[in-house]
Amino acid sequence: MSPDESSGTSQPTRLTAFIKANRNEIVAAWEVTVRSLPVARDLARPVLVDHIPDLLERICEIADRVGAGREPSLPIDIAELHARERLEEGFDLAQVVTEYRMLRACILQMWARQVVDPAQLTDLRALDEAIDISIGASIDRYTKARDRTLRALDRIATEAFGSRNLDELLQRLLHVMKETTSAVDTTAILLREGDLLRVRAAVGLGREVERNLVMKVGEGFAGTVAASAHEVTFGEVPQAKIVSPILRGAGLHALYGVPLIEDGQVIGVAHMGSRTAHEFSTQDKRLFAAMVARATSAIRQHMLYEAAVQASKEAQEREQELQALADNIPQLAWMADPTGARFWYNRRWYEYSGASFEALRGWGWQQFHHPAHVEDVAAKYRHAVVSGEPWEDTYPLRGKDGHYDWFLSRAVPIRNEAGQITRWFGSSTDITETRLMGEISTALTSTLDHDEMIAKIAELAVPDFADWCVVDLVEHDGGFRRAAVAHADPCKAEAARRLQAEYSPRPDRSPGIVGAVRSGEVVHCADVKDEIDRIALDADHAALLRTLGLTSYISTPLLVRGRILGAITFATSKPERRLQRPQVEIARELARRIAICIDNARLYREAQRSTSRRRCCYTAERNLACASPRRRSGVHANAWTRSSPTCSTWQRSSRGDCASSQRTSWRSSS
Repeated sequence: MSPDESSGTSQPTRLTAFIKANRNEIVAAWEVTVRSLPVARDLARPVLVDHIPDLLERICEIADRVGAGREPSLPIDIAELHARERLEEGFDLAQVVTEYRMLRACILQMWARQVVDPAQLTDLRALDEAIDISIGASIDRYTKARDRTLRALDRIATEAFGSRNLDELLQRLLHVMKETTSAVDTTAILLREGDLLRVRAAVGLGREVERNLVMKVGEGFAGTVAASAHEVTFGEVPQAKIVSPILRGAGLHALYGVPLIEDGQVIGVAHMGSRTAHEFSTQDKRLFAAMVARATSAIRQHMLYEAAVQASKEAQEREQELQALADNIPQLAWMADPTGARFWYNRRWYEYSGASFEALRGWGWQQFHHPAHVEDVAAKYRHAVVSGEPWEDTYPLRGKDGHYDWFLSRAVPIRNEAGQITRWFGSSTDITETRLMGEISTALTSTLDHDEMIAKIAELAVPDFADWCVVDLVEHDGGFRRAAVAHADPCKAEAARRLQAEYSPRPDRSPGIVGAVRSGEVVHCADVKDEIDRIALDADHAALLRTLGLTSYISTPLLVRGRILGAITFATSKPERRLQRPQVEIARELARRIAICIDNARLYREAQRSTSRRRCCYTAERNLACASPRRRSGVHANAWTRSSPTCSTWQRSSRGDCASSQRTSWRSSS
């Protein structure tokens, strides 16, 4: 409030002069007022008011020019600076305008204490226009900054939607971040894998080679960001502890990192560095943080998708491994839904049945069960499905050759975490051979009559092991006696009996049987079609063999204690069923057991005969002793015994046979 000394009279104070003269008081009053704004309440005083005096000076200059009728001078850099600084401190546009409104109110309140004449209205209008111009400059600056932010965020969204996978997304995001801030020389994104951080994408300074660089959470610059879950600047981590060798030697002046947080969890870290800027501006840091925040959800979605794809791939690989495993096990394996309907079979099922999936799916498997067993099997299976209990059953299944094999089948329910059955897994194991061995072992121990035992064994061998079975025993003269013949087809039983009656094996015409007896080795022929004419005795014999439909055979010697008792022959009579190498070992084991039991039966009969001879001798001695006058001394009886070589021989033989029988009889047939 200085008077115009040159005029000699008191002139009203110009408003701009009033502002300049009372600048400190205006700033102080404005500071008190503007602190009522939440965003300004905790700002440090220098940040809040240091540039306000310059802003007032600039407003006065604009007002003087407007009051003189001239255009305001440009640039209006102080107003732009004010807007930029306020934006960096988190002010929004309305709060910046409120600041100007409060500044104007403070000026007018202080100036209103003086008398205002009409001449001063021009100054008031000039002040309003000057403040409006400053507001406009601030708004323009704010709008440009906002547009920059919106464009950056829009590009982030665009790249997120346009990326086909996580790696492509990260590369695009980094290029956007680098291009948005001119001072950025390098930027990178690291994703968390448990307690590790892995560089998934990096651009600038040749850092592309650091992809897949791994560090621990808490280690280095990025690890510190992840561990703290807050933004970190260059000075907070010693340069020597930075893990990236490129960053350590790049001569960076500024480094800024922020965590990628989704649902309260740190899923990664993004950071940017500069060799030209000594410090990133608050606006640059806020923009980078905003872009990272916007990108985090997209990154998380791609991470989840990538994890799902990887899990699906691993599941598919495991499924393929299980498929390969299931296809290479000897069992018939299958899976069913919670209702018991089967939806998967392993390769062995198709090979055994010769059926397609369409024929087996659901409940189609029942058509391969024996008619005499299928109803009982299905009832037990349905009961297990309803009760949720494991299932087990034994039954015959028809193969593609029309032959039934016996299987032991088991199935267990697979449950989820809630205890609900999601599927059933079952397997069927071929027990035909095991079952046959058990039945034959029972038959071998059921009688000591070897002819009866041989007949039982021949009947048991068909049809489970072969279509027909023949047992030939070696006679004392070196010839053969056919002890048993059994055939699986009742229609061919008569032909088999005729073969037994009319065509006993001959040393010159029975290569299988004779070969096994002479060599003591198994004779195996997987295809006898071309041998029928060679082994047939005549045309009728060949026709009879063809009627039986012989396709393959195994002749195995009955060998025990170095002695060959004969041979057992197993044969097939169906083109699709042939005895292969695995059946040879089974035939060998069956022959071993049969030979032992035949030998035991013979030893038993010999022991019985020896016992009978001893009894006869004892009776004769006793009768002679009773008839002699000197029976008490036994002289004549002893003399008779000594003079009777037959009786002495019988006694020695009986004692020896009995001892031998005790040593060798009843040897195990298993």
